[in-house]
Amino acid sequence: MKLFDAHCHLQDKRVIDKASQLISAALAVGVTNFAVNGTSEKDWDLVKEMGETYPSVVPCFGLHPWFIADRSPHWFKTLKKFFETTPTAAVGEIGLDKGPLAGGIDYSDQLVVFRPQLELAKELNKPVAVHCIDAFDDLLEIMRSVGPFPAGVILHSFNGSAEVVPKLAELGAYFSFSGWFTYIDEKIAKKTLKSIPSDRFLLETDSPDGLPKSDESSSDPKPTLNEPANILAVLDYVANLSNMKKEELAELSYVNSVRLFSYLVELVIFSVLEAMASNLLKALIRSQILPSSRRNFSVATTQLGIPTDDLVGNHTAKWMQDRSKKSPMELISEVPPIKVDGRIAACEGDTNPALGHPIEFICLDLDEPAICKYCGLRYVQDHHH
Repeated sequence: MKLFDAHCHLQDKRVIDKASQLISAALAVGVTNFAVNGTSEKDWDLVKEMGETYPSVVPCFGLHPWFIADRSPHWFKTLKKFFETTPTAAVGEIGLDKGPLAGGIDYSDQLVVFRPQLELAKELNKPVAVHCIDAFDDLLEIMRSVGPFPAGVILHSFNGSAEVVPKLAELGAYFSFSGWFTYIDEKIAKKTLKSIPSDRFLLETDSPDGLPKSDESSSDPKPTLNEPANILAVLDYVANLSNMKKEELAELSYVNSVRLFSYLVELVIFSVLEAMASNLLKALIRSQILPSSRRNFSVATTQLGIPTDDLVGNHTAKWMQDRSKKSPMELISEVPPIKVDGRIAACEGDTNPALGHPIEFICLDLDEPAICKYCGLRYVQDHHH
């Protein structure tokens, strides 16, 4: 059984010192990945470092509404820089909050901070984790004006009504449930769960907060902080309310999470292809400029008119500097042809037989360049008057 913690805060100062143990404990019970959400400029570096340290962590950067008063004048520029340097990152946590915990925070300022972050997620085509408390009307209005969001909007620790679900889902929303959901009236919770489209359902912990409700009859000491391994408690509770087997619900939430963060798979594939291309280019370059496999150009009747090192260097530089989608053949063709004093030239090719380049003898014409059929280099007879 695999699970994906779609929203947590392992960079939180209350747990960061034991993040390694918490991740290990969660991995041991089947949690494969953790979307670790930043909340302010003060913790974005920690989130980035965590993403670089733990392969299972998906870093997310955003300015949470509770911390907007502490933002710097250049906060948005800094945020965009983090995305430029962290291609694996999603957006979050951002949001709108009219609840009692945000009572002292200017709501109009929340709106000022929220919209550009939502627009950035749209521009980057990345999932965005949204915190929304008692502000679903405003959220829906802004999402309609900015969206839709094909990359997904994660309504984390969702506590909205069943009535708003289809309107948000139409715009690309996913609905994520954490331990906070265990405190909602059971009748309302069942109605909410019934309204969620099966392909938009997620599970999370919101740890170190969002500790699931514990058994009041138990005499065991109760923990004060949540952790990713407790996603099992959320799974059990939601599966029971939904009349589903927990294995089925786990698979459903996991598949949805993997689809939501599928851009990570695309990045891996791109990295592999990029590495393959880089290795091939290095092999081609080595075959031309390293002493053990240098291209040696000689002439059957006379010598080349230019130094071999300069000749090869020009062509290699052309390959490396041009970032267009032109083929190496096309790039070579743009370089002035090699002038040879005589009628016959020999491109001796590479010493590496795997590249399939035996010696190519080239008969020159006075007017037209002759091309090596193995590497594409062009030769012309140097005219003397």
